[in-house]
Amino acid sequence: MLGLSAQLASADGDSAAFANREAVLSAVKVDGLLLRHATDEEKADKEIVIAAVSQQGMSLMFAAEKLRADAEVVDAAIKQHWMAMEYASEGLRNDVDLCIEAVKQSGLALASASKAIRNNSEVCLAACRQDGRAFMYVSDEMKEHPDVVAAAVNEYPHALQWCPDDFRNDLDTVMASVSKDGSAIKWVSDKHRQDRDVMLDACSSCGNALAYGGDEVRNDSEVVLAAVRSDGRALAFASLELQNDEEVVQAACQQDPMALEFANEQWRHNKDLVMMLVSDNGRVMQHAGLLRNNKEVALEAVKQCGLALLDVSASMRNDREVVMVAVDQDGTALLAASHELRNDREVVLRAVMQNPAALAHALQDQLYDREIVMAAVQGDGMTLLFAPPELRDDQEIVYRATSQNAMALEFASLKERERPEVVIGALGQNPEACKHVGPTTRQDHRFIEFAKHPRPDLKSWLVDRKRPLARKFALGRIRKYLDPRLREMGLDWDVALPCLALFYFR
Repeated sequence: MLGLSAQLASADGDSAAFANREAVLSAVKVDGLLLRHATDEEKADKEIVIAAVSQQGMSLMFAAEKLRADAEVVDAAIKQHWMAMEYASEGLRNDVDLCIEAVKQSGLALASASKAIRNNSEVCLAACRQDGRAFMYVSDEMKEHPDVVAAAVNEYPHALQWCPDDFRNDLDTVMASVSKDGSAIKWVSDKHRQDRDVMLDACSSCGNALAYGGDEVRNDSEVVLAAVRSDGRALAFASLELQNDEEVVQAACQQDPMALEFANEQWRHNKDLVMMLVSDNGRVMQHAGLLRNNKEVALEAVKQCGLALLDVSASMRNDREVVMVAVDQDGTALLAASHELRNDREVVLRAVMQNPAALAHALQDQLYDREIVMAAVQGDGMTLLFAPPELRDDQEIVYRATSQNAMALEFASLKERERPEVVIGALGQNPEACKHVGPTTRQDHRFIEFAKHPRPDLKSWLVDRKRPLARKFALGRIRKYLDPRLREMGLDWDVALPCLALFYFR
């Protein structure tokens, strides 16, 4: 059948490809859209077209005009896909039964219906019950029909935006809308935005609905409490008086600690409240006012989120204890430490051990520290990118980096990208790293295959190599398997190497 589909698709109007009617019929049963390659005669063949639209309703667009006006064909197409309605004849787009069939699948099919159908209450009701957005396509007369409006708003509260002013000002319609989705308050008339009951319903489901309320509503504690319990940040829209109310502020911060930003200054300086909030979200520290300089609060914040170090005062970013707690929680917090502490060897080492990416935030002196760079690349080989050229040329560092992530070979020096040991270790970890191997070594295809092979037969691979080079290749393979065990015992390769000094080939 695939061969037949290819034949039909390549026919380009050549009727010879469709000589066999049965073949065409079989093809469109598999893929209705193949009808586009049929001849005009076949596109006018009802049996072929019904088979096509039953498989893919949208193939109606390729049917002959007379069949797009055939109720049976169009019905089959719409049952398969409601969007086929768009390709029905004008007359059938005016057929109530067919249109109801389409809008029951998707109310948005009303967009393809005729003007008369968009003014039919039965079709419009069915469409809006299925998808309230269909209300945008109903006629102006139907937009005044209470049942149609109710169906649309109940299914899609934001349908209120397309309603005439009378309905946007109708309490029952408004309440039906905002009780389901408070954000629909934006479509309500100004009169009802001042209505306490309307706003209470809206704010209960969408705190930010408070933004559309009048001054009186924003100063109503019950409405504001409903809003902040739904979304703490709705505190931003409360009156100044309620932004200083203990119950309101507590409720807002309980829902979202970051709501502290909108509380009165006295609450942002309240140590008990801020301590409670930063223990849940350290980044609240950015809104803590003068408490950003309080060591006890700062420690609590960075213990919860190391990056809260960004939000404390300069003196706290220069406090060694605070910075140590921060980098122990998230090594990348090193970027927020003072210049002095970013240059502190112990701080930097702790940071890269917690998160190797912290190496990117170390200062120049620490980047040249071999132990720090080694700790980073052992955790994430790709941090070799941040090492200075001298250490990218360090065999042990490069080997550790590429053993952790072979793609780190890209950042090694050219000399190390040519080194057999390094290449074998990298390609054994990920053959895709081959593209980063040095140009000379990459041209040795037999060696590359040897490096990629999971368990090569050393004798057959190395028999025709010069003895010093063969020895290097063999030691590279040996190291690949021996290195993890050496690390478990806390030993370096350099310790094991003398034990292999007598390694030779017979």
